[in-house]
Amino acid sequence: MYDCTSDINYSSTLSLLEILIAFVIMGILGISAMKSITSLRQQDTSLQKFLVKHTSLFETQLFINKYLALSKPDTIQIFHNKIQWEGYNNLFHNAQKNQNYMDFSLQTDTFSLELHNGNLYLNQSLLLENVHLFDTQIQMFQTSNTTTSILEYNLCADTCVQDFVILEESEIQL
Repeated sequence: MYDCTSDINYSSTLSLLEILIAFVIMGILGISAMKSITSLRQQDTSLQKFLVKHTSLFETQLFINKYLALSKPDTIQIFHNKIQWEGYNNLFHNAQKNQNYMDFSLQTDTFSLELHNGNLYLNQSLLLENVHLFDTQIQMFQTSNTTTSILEYNLCADTCVQDFVILEESEIQL
């Protein structure tokens, strides 16, 4: 005679074994997914730390380039840990009296970048903290019939940035 109860017990035991294997596989997949998520969070955190730590240095670099690009090259004076120049404070004014064009402004101000007590100042206002080096020099290059001046600078805080600005004589004549 055939006993049905032994087949039922065996098949239910097999399905419990299958469920146990499925849980183990899901656990392994879950652990690997958690490790991936943790790794991505660590990368995101390290990227944020890098940006917070270095962003102010790169913003300062862009700021310096902007101001030096509006300088009058013949007024640049380089001292130890300091550079001073005359620069255009605002080249254009908004249109006046319902006119459609903007007015030129050739007014200049004196600007200075100075490294003092480990901080970089623009016109005595703090620009960047914990600066180890601020060094500038002007290089002259002769091409054909023109002389090109390039102002090079090194700026070191926690990392160093070396950049340059091409100094062109103003095409605007008074």
